[in-house]
Amino acid sequence: MIGEKIKMYMKKLLSLSLSTAIVVSVILPIGSNSSSTKVSAAGSSFVNIAKDKVEIGNDAIKRVIDVSDSKLKTKIVSNKRIGKDLVPEGGSEDFAIHLVSEKQTPEEPLKETNARTSDAHKPKIQLDRTNWTATVNDSVGKAKDGATMLDGDNNTYVDFSDGNKAWPYEVVIDLKEEKTIGSFGYQKRPGFQDQAYGINGTIGKYEIKVSSDGKNWADAGTGEFSSKDFNLHKVENLYNVGDMVYGNLTGAKTARYVKIVQVSGALTNDISFTGAEIYLFEDTARQDNKDPGDTSKRMD
Repeated sequence: MIGEKIKMYMKKLLSLSLSTAIVVSVILPIGSNSSSTKVSAAGSSFVNIAKDKVEIGNDAIKRVIDVSDSKLKTKIVSNKRIGKDLVPEGGSEDFAIHLVSEKQTPEEPLKETNARTSDAHKPKIQLDRTNWTATVNDSVGKAKDGATMLDGDNNTYVDFSDGNKAWPYEVVIDLKEEKTIGSFGYQKRPGFQDQAYGINGTIGKYEIKVSSDGKNWADAGTGEFSSKDFNLHKVENLYNVGDMVYGNLTGAKTARYVKIVQVSGALTNDISFTGAEIYLFEDTARQDNKDPGDTSKRMD
């Protein structure tokens, strides 16, 4: 069932669109086979609960919330006074709240820690990113500029979700000239003031490819980053701040183009890509207690 924390999030979510506040306290049986239920509320407000959705509203506004797949996600907001419907864009995380059963251990992304990591395993020879360009491609040919991942600012980032709901996403970096590459560094999107956000689109499983002409690609490594690798922690008022993580190539490669292919997410099940910074290094990150086939390494 949804705990007190999730009910609080639901109330916050509702306040974004209801012109008159509707304060509702709902206990929702997630995963049950119960039939549709109607819950009375004060005045003209109402709450209708079904197996896979919840309808909440009043005479002026109605919100339909999808509760399948262990999350609250707004499907539509109907403003009856002006006759307009708001439908969140596909892939939007602004209208989604991930749920945690009261009987389960909270997922790793919600964990807080003040742990800090050392520089012992970091690659040391960082390549100069001046004049580089980066593009993020989805699985159907759409693209997004990745310049913010090369600006040295962890507060600017790419957030790409086209609603297609299919892997992979690809980060293609043009170094403008051939360089020797041994590893890459990835900084997840910045933290967020709300503990439920700031984790979508984080790279999990990945493949690395290199090319001299941007057309013919050679395999250069695979790996996977986990929630443990990112060492999510709180910094001042920001939750889900993550450490830089590193992936080694399967040997030094000389190339002009590098492609990082994201084939899963590390922190959520949503299919999207986010990233604040991408770095390339001539040397590699030191790996301890890693599977020989896994080239990933976080900074610790």
